[in-house]
Amino acid sequence: MLSAKRGDITTVTNVDYICNAANGKGTMGGGVAAAIKGAGGESIEQEAVAYCEKNKPKRGELYTTTAASLPYEEIIHLVTMEAPEEKSNYDVVYSCLQALIRYCQENHIYRVALPALGTATGGLDPDTVAIYYRELLHNVREVQFIAVDIDETFIQALEAE
Repeated sequence: MLSAKRGDITTVTNVDYICNAANGKGTMGGGVAAAIKGAGGESIEQEAVAYCEKNKPKRGELYTTTAASLPYEEIIHLVTMEAPEEKSNYDVVYSCLQALIRYCQENHIYRVALPALGTATGGLDPDTVAIYYRELLHNVREVQFIAVDIDETFIQALEAE
């Protein structure tokens, strides 16, 4: 199931996990990542950097960190770019969404909020990304995905059917 909401992902209630549009270095300097770090604390970024230095996640993969002071089980970091401020692509967003679905199903995660992957720093068109969200997430019945973003264009594109 997929729903959409305009707003700050760090203030979403009734979800157990939130997602970050991440880079493969773990730094959280801009966009959604900076908002998560700002609301939850520096320790989220420190944990992400340590994980990335050790494991070298690739674009399209995910990893998790604690949520620190945020009221969620964990932060799911979806790697949309290898380095900070790099452009993303639609294949990577598709792979991230597939990895997220698989992770949620394997770990019995039923409610998760995620931003518009790849649309800000990553430079992708929000309308096209919304098509991927609807195509992949809408029919996953056992997981409630809530797309939360400050980009009104993305939210409207998700709500248009």
